[in-house]
Amino acid sequence: DMLPRQRGLLSGHQPQASAVDLNSVVRETLQFVRQYAAQEDVIVRTTLDTALPCAIGDRTQLQHALLIILVNAVNAMGSTPRYARVLHVRTAQRPMRFIEVAVDDTRSGELRSHPTQLLRARCAAAPHDVKFGLAITHDIVKAHRGDLLIEKNPQGGATFRFTLPAADDSATRVTPHFVDAPRA
Repeated sequence: DMLPRQRGLLSGHQPQASAVDLNSVVRETLQFVRQYAAQEDVIVRTTLDTALPCAIGDRTQLQHALLIILVNAVNAMGSTPRYARVLHVRTAQRPMRFIEVAVDDTRSGELRSHPTQLLRARCAAAPHDVKFGLAITHDIVKAHRGDLLIEKNPQGGATFRFTLPAADDSATRVTPHFVDAPRA
């Protein structure tokens, strides 16, 4: 079900706002990434808030944003000893009716760029570059009235987290300003 939607995104998918269960988005996107993570000897863990409210947005765009983050995290652990490769995906409610999706990785070493530089690198990056993908993720999250943060973890690794407003009765009447579908 996810793969046809992702193909649609690449071929000019028209965004559609609806109530989106982010736990479901996480589970579906992880199904898509699990085999790749296993090939790279990455252990995948989840902690999903069972009382998480829905967000309003385009499910396909949100899956695409999460997919970029997950693949980046798996790739970044390439130099981490195999026994220490862990990818942890969490969802949680945050103050002011926001929802958070966080991806922790155990990459060894430092982030190659300062976190804010990773998000501003689109112009200088090639389409296959990690920085290009993170810039697209940033745009998707911003279009959904959210924020994307990248943090270095004190114990090593990094956390990529995005927050989105939770849906309420008034939110269903608002159409988010979506990012145009990337051109293939």
